[in-house]
Amino acid sequence: MFLDKFKAFVVIAISLVLISLLAPQLSPQVDHIMLVSFVGYFVVALIFFRMFSSRISAENVLKIIGLVMLLMHAFTIYSWFVWGAFGLPVVVGCVLAVISAYTLVRFAFPGGLVMFVLSTFFVGYMYSYGWDLWIHRYNYGTFTGKVEPQALNVHLTARDEQGREVNDSLFNNKLVLLDFWTTSCAICFQKFPLLQSAFDQNANDPSIVLLAVNVPIEEDEPNTPFRKIRERGYTFPVIVLADEDQAKHFGVRFYPTTFVVSRAGLIVYKGDIEGAVNMVSKIREAE
Repeated sequence: MFLDKFKAFVVIAISLVLISLLAPQLSPQVDHIMLVSFVGYFVVALIFFRMFSSRISAENVLKIIGLVMLLMHAFTIYSWFVWGAFGLPVVVGCVLAVISAYTLVRFAFPGGLVMFVLSTFFVGYMYSYGWDLWIHRYNYGTFTGKVEPQALNVHLTARDEQGREVNDSLFNNKLVLLDFWTTSCAICFQKFPLLQSAFDQNANDPSIVLLAVNVPIEEDEPNTPFRKIRERGYTFPVIVLADEDQAKHFGVRFYPTTFVVSRAGLIVYKGDIEGAVNMVSKIREAE
C-alpha cells in the first residue's frame, strides 16, 4: 500500500509540475494560464482517479493530489496574507478542477456534474470579466476603484515644466485627476494616450485639472520626465514631485496609479486611468 501511494505521489507530482510549467508557455496572460491550468488539472486528475483509485481509493488519491498542490502553491497561499496573492484565482481554479474530477468519479452522472458546472462557471467568469476586477484589487486595493470619500491629507509639493512650484492650492474648488507615474514604467507610457484624450476633451474647462504626476527616480535628470513626455507628442501638463515619499503617503504601490479628487478636496477614486477618466465624466454629468 505504501509503495502504491509513493508511486502515485511521484507520478502526480511530476504531472502537475509539468502542467504548471507548460501553462505559461501556451499564453503569458494570467487569465489564460488559469483557463489552461483548470483544463489540464481536471483532465489529469480524472486520469489519476481512474488509474490509482482501484488500488488506494479515490479519497487517498485526492489526499495525495492535495498534498502535491499544497507543496506547489504554498508560497501563493502564504502571500495571500502578506501581499494579496496575485495568483490566488489560478490556485482556486486548480483546486476546483481536482474536486470536479473527484466528484465525477465518486458520484458519477448526473450528480457528479454539479461541481463541474459550478467550477466551470467560476473559471469562465474569471476569464471573461472577474480577472480584471481581481487584478485591480491587487494593484490598487479596490475592485472598481471607487473609494469612500476621504480627505486629501497629503500636502503635494512639486514643480512644473517651467520650474514653478506647484502645491495643493491648485486643487481648490476643482475636479482633479492625478496620474502617478515614473520614467521607468512601461505600462505608464502605454496608458498616456488615454490621459491625452481625457485632457483634450476637458481642455476648455478650467474647473477640471488633469496632471501626470511624475515620481522621481535616481536615474532621472531634472528635465527627463518632461522631455520623455514632449518627445512623444503629448501636451497634457506634467509635474514632478519633490520626492518619492509623497507617492507613498498617497498609498501608491503600483505604477501607474490614478486618483480623482472632488471639488470638495476628497479622494473619490483610486485605480487605473480608464476608471478615473470614467469617474471624471460621471461627476461632470452629475453636476
